[in-house]
Amino acid sequence: MLALRTLSVPIPFLSVLGVLLTVPCRAAACAVPAPAQQLPAGFFVEPVGHDWDSPVGLAFLVDGRLLVSEKKGRVWYVQDDVKKNLVLDLSVEVLSRGDYGLLGLAVDLAFDMNGYVYLLLVVDPNGDGVDDDADAFGRLLRYRCFLDGNGELQADLLSRQVLIGADWNSAIPVLELTHGVGCLRFLSDASLVLTAGDGAHATEVDVGGLDPGAFLPGRLSPDQDQGAYRSQYPATMAGKILRVDPATGLGLPDNPFYTGNPADAASRVYASGLRNPFRLSLLPGSGPRETLFVSDVGWDNWEEVNLVRGGENFGWPVREGLEQQQRYAGNDPFGYGSGTFTEPLLSWHHSNPGSLGFTGNCATASAVYTGTSYPSLYHGALFFCDYERGWMRCARLDAAQQVQSVLGFGQNMGGLVALESDPLSGDLVFIALSKYTGPRIRRIRYSGGDLPPQAVASADPHFGPAPLAVQLRGSDSSDPEGSALSYHWEFGDGAESSSADPVHDFSDPLAYRARLTVTDAQMQSSSAEVLITPDNTPPEITAVFAPQDGQLYTPGDFILLQASATDREDASAGIPLQAVWHVNLIHDHHQHPDWALVNGPTGVFQTEAHGDGTYYEVVLEVTDSKGLETSEKRSLYDAATEPRAHIRDLPDAVLRLGQPLLISGELLYPGPWNPTPPPALTWDFGDGGTQTFEPVTHLQEVTASHRYEATGTYTVRLTATAGTFTDFEEVSVRVERPRPAVAVFAPLATERWISVAEQEVLANGLVAWLAQQGSEAALFQFQQQDQMARWMDGYLDDSTRDVVVLLDVCPAALYSGEDDGSLAERWIERRNGIVWTGQQPFFEYVRADGTGASNGAGSTGVDEVLDAVLPLLCPDLITDQAPLPLASLQLPSLAPFSSLCALRLDRIGSDWQAGRLYATDGAGSSDALALRHRSGGFYAQFYCTPAPGHPRLEVLQEFLRSYLLHPHGISPQ
Repeated sequence: MLALRTLSVPIPFLSVLGVLLTVPCRAAACAVPAPAQQLPAGFFVEPVGHDWDSPVGLAFLVDGRLLVSEKKGRVWYVQDDVKKNLVLDLSVEVLSRGDYGLLGLAVDLAFDMNGYVYLLLVVDPNGDGVDDDADAFGRLLRYRCFLDGNGELQADLLSRQVLIGADWNSAIPVLELTHGVGCLRFLSDASLVLTAGDGAHATEVDVGGLDPGAFLPGRLSPDQDQGAYRSQYPATMAGKILRVDPATGLGLPDNPFYTGNPADAASRVYASGLRNPFRLSLLPGSGPRETLFVSDVGWDNWEEVNLVRGGENFGWPVREGLEQQQRYAGNDPFGYGSGTFTEPLLSWHHSNPGSLGFTGNCATASAVYTGTSYPSLYHGALFFCDYERGWMRCARLDAAQQVQSVLGFGQNMGGLVALESDPLSGDLVFIALSKYTGPRIRRIRYSGGDLPPQAVASADPHFGPAPLAVQLRGSDSSDPEGSALSYHWEFGDGAESSSADPVHDFSDPLAYRARLTVTDAQMQSSSAEVLITPDNTPPEITAVFAPQDGQLYTPGDFILLQASATDREDASAGIPLQAVWHVNLIHDHHQHPDWALVNGPTGVFQTEAHGDGTYYEVVLEVTDSKGLETSEKRSLYDAATEPRAHIRDLPDAVLRLGQPLLISGELLYPGPWNPTPPPALTWDFGDGGTQTFEPVTHLQEVTASHRYEATGTYTVRLTATAGTFTDFEEVSVRVERPRPAVAVFAPLATERWISVAEQEVLANGLVAWLAQQGSEAALFQFQQQDQMARWMDGYLDDSTRDVVVLLDVCPAALYSGEDDGSLAERWIERRNGIVWTGQQPFFEYVRADGTGASNGAGSTGVDEVLDAVLPLLCPDLITDQAPLPLASLQLPSLAPFSSLCALRLDRIGSDWQAGRLYATDGAGSSDALALRHRSGGFYAQFYCTPAPGHPRLEVLQEFLRSYLLHPHGISPQ
């Protein structure tokens, strides 16, 4: 047997690396396939560099070159989307434990002249290179960089300047592994802004006293021992946005709380009342002191994006989202609760989608799109992300930076931690951390009609004795449009091939990266690589002595990590193996990747309490000198774990009588448990009704449906049981008397006769007006068609007559050219109504990916819905519409107008009759009318014309008012 060679590290060797900010598990240890990333039609992503290790920060130079910071303390130079060289390594200085690390990166506005780079990091207080400290502090650094003779960017180590945090007394408090420092940005006035969290505990109410070691003599001043209330305390930099002079790190005289002493914490404060302002972005063109968009990670219920112009207090911990923070409400020993607070620009709930239609658990990166290559819908939009749910959305803003609409953009994007707009192209570039693919930096591009092909490269075998004959395979590559592909292989030894699946001999015992590039007929291309190592075999993990799979722990325990490994070739050559333990903390549907990182085959890490449902996955990864890897995984569970009930999604907490309650929950119960009886979840709806699901497993989601028979407020309880353990969670549901509900559909992805801007005005105006009338209102856009269909299904069979308003283009989910049985037809036949304005009704529909079509609909779309007895019920003819007397009573805003698609009353089907005529051309055509279906449902249309300036909003409001006052159908008048 070959001699065993291992790396030996004395206990304790501990390097804890964490939160959102690295690789949850290595690909070799992940058996679950990655969910497919989803972007709107025409968008795709391209890689920026490769082999990243916990990337967290992006900073563009004005010419499109890029700096990337890694959490452990390294900064890299990227040119033409290729990683070029290491600029700076501060890994010994940086405390990379939990959420700590090198998190902020910025370049000076005059970088081309002065070369200044700014870094915001958490300091390892004892500087021993072992990341085992909990109490720490934040530091702001500046270095000068220069290009050497090889075109590589280097940092001048002698230029180092500490701007904030030279020692504890002058630093930002960073305690309990979370809510530390965050982001850096330059404003156009050459001032530097940075973000700092409250430094408080996340697992319990923290009003101070939980971190006594941080406030010893020579450390932080005792007056800052206020826990989460540091966000409200003026004399600390924690929980704030800071604005400083980049030359000194001192406060600026025009800051809102300047005291006269620029070294005071208050003199640096630009905004306060923040919990964990992890990322911020600027509104271009709003300078010289730009408006800021600050993403603040929430606690119990709400995530936020806050609009900062200077001087705001966003209320944490007194407020969270739009509400009082209940757990801190009775724990305010400092009396901060009476202040005046600024509401967030955007806030979304952890479980209740509300009017926004989405949920999330961790607000992170944001950026304003500054380019022109994306469709106009996205120009100037604010893109923002949620780490836990893995989505990216965009908010369209008006000139006053008020939200006009929020659109879905990306799903299954991974844990998004950084987002920037390339200053040259405007393309969005993001960092995502995924347990499936590892850390990635990607550029989002738009190609319109043609997407690039997807390159897939494989090799068999990819290691073995030299010379190694390898069958390379590229024919698994594909093109989204089905175009024929051309292939180009570069084997890494100077040889090339244009075959899809070539065979190539690799003779020398080196590490080769064979690169495949595939190109479609439109000259779009993509590439993939495969590693080939002749005269090599993967390393072998011969034993994992500790920990054991399924091992139990008590928070605070030190866990021994011990294994042995060998590699045939490296052992013979005397080359040591690289062994790394990746300790991933998992809870609340997401992973804190590399919460601990231990180098070497032997070491320890310390467990901690992190809330219900927490456990650890420990992955040992061994890599040989040529890059081949082997890994093994062990799971560790809290010995005190008990089953917890968790209500995950409540789409609607206010129901009307007859509307079904839909609610989902889950069991939090990780571990090797096998209780008797087995785990179960039971819903108690508060009216005597119950529903039980058993057996259930950890994170298994169960969805219940229930109809109440009386109005009132009900307490819905989800109870988890396992063996002798019981736990429950409750939520209130209000059931009100029946009243008509109105949904408004604004396509936004397309505009035909109503512009996107007018669609937003109409949709927002209608929803706001309906709320004032006391009516239930919902707003849907092109990518929310599944939600819209579920909304309609929920109201389809009750006794209340509801309404859908369609602006310009029909959603495909409602009608896709079906001859019979479409949702639109069923909606009407169940005594509900559709109101149309804009393009010829049902002429064109938009899909959820933003693409449109008229195939199967076209000019016959409305003919199908209204059962026309003759074709062209809405001919493409200009008619002059004159208001009738009924209009003066019900639609006083309706004035004479020209229509392009008035409806021919003599061609409607026998199931229909004219209910209300508000205008006609005098020859039997009307573009301001309501038709009544024999079932009691109705169809109405107004202003099917591209001409601008018509009072669409006023007329729609007046029609809906007349209907809502008498919601018993449209009768002839």
